[in-house]
Amino acid sequence: MQPRLASDPYCQRSGRAYPGLIRMARPGEDLFVRLVVRVYPGAVRSKVGGRYGDAQPPSLIVRVRQPAVDGRANEAVLVEVARAFGLPRRGVRLVSGARSRTKLLDLDGAAPERLDALLADAAE
Repeated sequence: MQPRLASDPYCQRSGRAYPGLIRMARPGEDLFVRLVVRVYPGAVRSKVGGRYGDAQPPSLIVRVRQPAVDGRANEAVLVEVARAFGLPRRGVRLVSGARSRTKLLDLDGAAPERLDALLADAAE
């Protein structure tokens, strides 16, 4: 797998780099986005939006109603992220962090502009 860094035109918009987006390609497959999310299980309502911390790459905040029991919160995170990016559920995969609040996801066909809007959204 050969990563494309934030300097790649796929990861830029109006001269601003998206260090949270790493565009990668598997042999014989299309490009996908690797994204870091910070999960809050057991929230009052499910919501995707906001930025966690000041670190690079930025972490997108994902709140889900399901508790962190038997993988229910993980599945809810994948569904909510897919919905937020306008992707089918099968377009979002959990790469790492199954037992952690910080997770690494692969998104097939996600737009950098959508991530920018979600990171700017103040999570309530």
